[in-house]
Amino acid sequence: MNSCPKCKSVNIMYSKKRNLYICEDCGNCFNEKLETKKIFFSYGHDNNAVFVMRIKQDLEKLGYSVWIDKSNIKAGEEWRAKITLGIIEAQGVILFLSKHSVRDPGVCLDEIRIALTENHGNIRTVLLEPEKEVSPPGSLSDIQWLDMSEWVTYAYGSAEWEQWYASKFKQLLEIINTDDFQSFKGEIEDIDKYLLPTICDLKEISLLKKDFIGRKWLISLLENWRLNNLESRAFILYGESGSGKSCFMANQIHYNTNVICGVFCEWNKIGNNPANTVTRTIAHKLATKLPDYRKLLLKRLKIYAEKLDSMSCKELFDFLILQPLSSIIDGGRERKLLLIDGLDEAEYRGRNEFAQVLADSIDRFPKWISLVITSRPESEIVSIFARFKPYTIETKGADNTSDVHRYLIGSFEKMQISLSKEKYDEMIEVLDNKCHGNFLYASLLIEAISQGDLDIYDFEAYPSSIDSFYEQNFRRKYGNNENNFSKMRDILELIVAENRLPSSIICQILGISYAELNRKIMSLGSMINIEQTYIAGISEPIITYSFAHKSFAEWLTDYKKNYAYFIDKCAGVRKLLNYYKKVLVKELIPIESICSIYDYNNYFVQTHIINAYIYLGQWNDLEKFLLENDTPLFPYWCCVNLFPATWEKSKLVDRLWHDINLEEFFEMQQRRSERKFVEAVVGWMIERFGMDKLKTKVFNIYTDMIHIGGNYPKAVSLYADFLNNFTKEEIVKNKDYLMMAIRKIHNSMFFLPVQGLIEEAKELEKNVSQKFFKKEYNELIFLLGGNLAILNGDMALAEEYVNKSYKFALENSLADYEVRSARKIIDLFCYKKDYLQALNFSKKYISLDANIESRYEIYLLGALGEIYRHLEDYEQSDSCFKMMRRVAYERGITGWIAHAMLGEAAIRIEKGRFNRAKEILEEAKKIYNSINQLWGQINAGIIELLLDKESCESKNLYRDLLCLSKKMQYGYCKQCLNNIKNMTIKEFHLYFL
Repeated sequence: MNSCPKCKSVNIMYSKKRNLYICEDCGNCFNEKLETKKIFFSYGHDNNAVFVMRIKQDLEKLGYSVWIDKSNIKAGEEWRAKITLGIIEAQGVILFLSKHSVRDPGVCLDEIRIALTENHGNIRTVLLEPEKEVSPPGSLSDIQWLDMSEWVTYAYGSAEWEQWYASKFKQLLEIINTDDFQSFKGEIEDIDKYLLPTICDLKEISLLKKDFIGRKWLISLLENWRLNNLESRAFILYGESGSGKSCFMANQIHYNTNVICGVFCEWNKIGNNPANTVTRTIAHKLATKLPDYRKLLLKRLKIYAEKLDSMSCKELFDFLILQPLSSIIDGGRERKLLLIDGLDEAEYRGRNEFAQVLADSIDRFPKWISLVITSRPESEIVSIFARFKPYTIETKGADNTSDVHRYLIGSFEKMQISLSKEKYDEMIEVLDNKCHGNFLYASLLIEAISQGDLDIYDFEAYPSSIDSFYEQNFRRKYGNNENNFSKMRDILELIVAENRLPSSIICQILGISYAELNRKIMSLGSMINIEQTYIAGISEPIITYSFAHKSFAEWLTDYKKNYAYFIDKCAGVRKLLNYYKKVLVKELIPIESICSIYDYNNYFVQTHIINAYIYLGQWNDLEKFLLENDTPLFPYWCCVNLFPATWEKSKLVDRLWHDINLEEFFEMQQRRSERKFVEAVVGWMIERFGMDKLKTKVFNIYTDMIHIGGNYPKAVSLYADFLNNFTKEEIVKNKDYLMMAIRKIHNSMFFLPVQGLIEEAKELEKNVSQKFFKKEYNELIFLLGGNLAILNGDMALAEEYVNKSYKFALENSLADYEVRSARKIIDLFCYKKDYLQALNFSKKYISLDANIESRYEIYLLGALGEIYRHLEDYEQSDSCFKMMRRVAYERGITGWIAHAMLGEAAIRIEKGRFNRAKEILEEAKKIYNSINQLWGQINAGIIELLLDKESCESKNLYRDLLCLSKKMQYGYCKQCLNNIKNMTIKEFHLYFL
């Protein structure tokens, strides 16, 4: 390490005159030779060269060896070979980013590829020009840079410049003087801590190593689509296993400057929640390429990072990707591509949730971002993406077979095989017929021939298919002797049984050394990937194995295809489960407490044992395991709802019912949005013990999950059933029961006529003690005025109760109700078209700069957005609704997301952006339909009528909306519809419930 032996400082200068090294920090002089570290500089020969050469000279003064093409490649030498050798011999690569250096075509992109594939990705970047002007390849999407773009800001060589340079050079030295290059600290590193993305570029790197031949037709097809098919938001490419999809995507990620980032879905590496894992990785990679997106994302993560784990897949995708992207300025941006390879491999437990999330989200991406997705044409994927007019790689098509043909010829030319022209032509013809346009088969065959496993002259011995290739490979290695294969069978059973199983666990189960295990794995060659993952606090890496090709794993586990070397996944899972039972400890080890391989193994066992029971269908044993574990209930008990429908669940329900942690457990499930789990398990409890015995907190969590699911009738029915056990006198004298009665009315207004609810609320009001139940009373009178009366169109009643609610909140210091009532006062000012007074009153409670603390302030954003819209300040109005939508999503208030969209759509109509208004309306309607909210459906329909009256009338939309408004006694909506022909969007006011 190049540091002072006394104080370890890296600020060392070499004095030629004294032939000594001098530490600038402690003054120590020493003459022992410092270790020479070789560094490869990759840069474009542009105006930044003088700065790069200054860094080179200063590093060489400190004893470093800097390889740079300008001085190290002599005339007449094969420059590509010299560059490759220079990168391989270097301990690390520094890439200097500029517009010129990352252009395509360009030497630097090849240097990056070599560094990624041959130097284990030990590459770090220095930014020489402003970030917005430089577009590094997507293959660098997990690397933070050291920003030196200010080097031209100061006069080169001036005192001010030297001071700036000294600080930056010191940072560079700190990076170089670690055992290997570490990430430059910065915003990307901060985002990495929050997202914990699965950044594993092993597949991408291995694909870049392969020769990429042909595919010009496919590249042209994609580029033509990008430039000319602007209405299409997604390029879907289907191809069978081995058709070269992934290799094409890897090269697009690296060489196509229009690719903003790319990820590979890998069935054996994406964990227990593929949709969430891939989403986090996409967000991380986007953050490295879009500085404005990065800053928005980082701001959101700092506030809400702890909520990420509780989000559903769709919510996480919205929060991390769609919402930040929609908030950045898109004016003038060139269309960019986001690549997702192998979508079929994101399947989990028989369902591809990530595919559905993508399909639902494609139209919500900014116009300048389009998706490129590859997949095998599996039925679920084909069904989900049918509307996008997918393309297919026809393996036997002329373009594809020509590419495979060229690949074979290029590979044999490199191998320098000596054959007569007739024999050579015959061999190529045989191989063309064998390959059937399949790149995987071709690459496996070339590998086997180059390693001497196949006789190139024995055409008859060439496998007839990929499956037969696997079988021949195994027969050659293991023959028909079961003893030769038994140990490998044991290993493969465990790898098949659990994705990315730690090698330490395999060794313990089988009683073998790591050296023996690794030797066995290495004998399978490129069929198995070996990965190293570093966990904070553990000095040794976690080593795991995975199958390089999904087709290999499928062949191994298909008895019909592979009876001789069949691998039984069930046998592997049984071995794992037996091991899990032996090592399981009672207390869960939190991830932050893991400090050894032993701790990690225990943590792995605790988080995987339930999956093993479920896969084997050992429900009796799983029930016994759950009943024997006193605490904690989480995560083991999260599988209870997965038991067969016919299972007798009384023991499990009894155990949960009497646990002291029950309420805390259900609160955790509520935070994780596990609606189906809560509904199922609490439903069993109700069946066994009765509604009246249910703990109040658990009941409220249950009804909240019902409400979130949009099943308002069921929520109301539950409230009614619960409250039927008590008299009216008991209800009004118990705060919990009273609030339930009020919430029952609140949920009812979404599907029952309003007038009867007004009478019910007034009757309840007569019997509520304002003195003892202040919060409950304020809830009731606000509901009467702010919701029911406005829905009914009785603005006099609304004004009476809204003012009453506002005054009561002020007198009793009920801040939330003060804010809620203030919002309705603003609405009533707007109803009277007194927008300036509404704006002045609103300033007391809300502004666009406000830090939104409560859900009620979200409501105020909607009211403020309406004020600005009517005052024709569309920019401010749009900002209000966008903020409202974003924060409502973060807080999980589904209906309010759609409400905000109605405001955004109204603005687009006023500005003449009718197509965009229509898109936003469609999104809002989907949400309203999913939660069965009639009020939202009617208001969305009114805006649709105002957008296109003639078209909507022909569809009988007007008649249907008017009928529904009358049925629900929504007086305000009925007034608007009766006047719809004479009304403009400016005259329509949105009331947000």
